[in-house]
Amino acid sequence: HLKTLRELFPQFNNKIFLLPLFERNSTKMRGSFYLYNIQDPYGKSLNEFHTCFHRIERYLYGFFEKIDYKK
Repeated sequence: HLKTLRELFPQFNNKIFLLPLFERNSTKMRGSFYLYNIQDPYGKSLNEFHTCFHRIERYLYGFFEKIDYKK
């Protein structure tokens, strides 16, 4: 998706990013696939859905810290 978006909207290349790059306090070593991809929990267990949800939540908190978002 990232490649397609950058090809379709080259004027916004500096605004298109991967959400996992904003993970806060990551100390775990992971493979590049895990690092750059979020697995779709569709059709999987409730536990896998929760894992995905919390992972995205961490990334969003990291993103908001990066842009210095104030509530």
